[in-house]
Amino acid sequence: MAIEKEVKLKVPSAMLLKEFLLKEGGIYVGTEVQEDHYLDFDDLRIKKAGSALRIRKTGEKAKLTYKGPLLEGKIKAREEIEADVQDIDALIKILEKIGLKVKIIVKKVRETIFYKGLNFEIDSVERLGDFLEVEVEDDEQLKIVKETVERIGIKWDPIIKSYAEMLEELL
Repeated sequence: MAIEKEVKLKVPSAMLLKEFLLKEGGIYVGTEVQEDHYLDFDDLRIKKAGSALRIRKTGEKAKLTYKGPLLEGKIKAREEIEADVQDIDALIKILEKIGLKVKIIVKKVRETIFYKGLNFEIDSVERLGDFLEVEVEDDEQLKIVKETVERIGIKWDPIIKSYAEMLEELL
């Protein structure tokens, strides 16, 4: 069982954050356009259990991901299981046959910069704005992220909600 520990922060400008990280020695890794399809049953039993089932499409690649309920802590932490998907359309048809439906789609552009041993992922999310996500393994890495964002002037206020949950609040 893999536990994903993630810091997510709202940022005023993806461009300014990217420029700062690169100026400070960060290495540009790449840019991806991602489309996340969140699925659930009509009774929303996956969401009600605090979990999520997502298909992430990135170019020609896709992954099916299960995210378990949030674990207690200062940052977002939850079980995560992923599998590569060869045929996203066929997978969606199979899942629909057992009663799952796409409930929400999150579209974003993700730029990744490797800085101080961590991938700083700068997301520009359609309808939500700009965010920073960094997966951390321990308190030392968490400290690096906190010190970095405070140097930039970004408020340290980690977000626990997923982009899908934030988009649902707009509906």
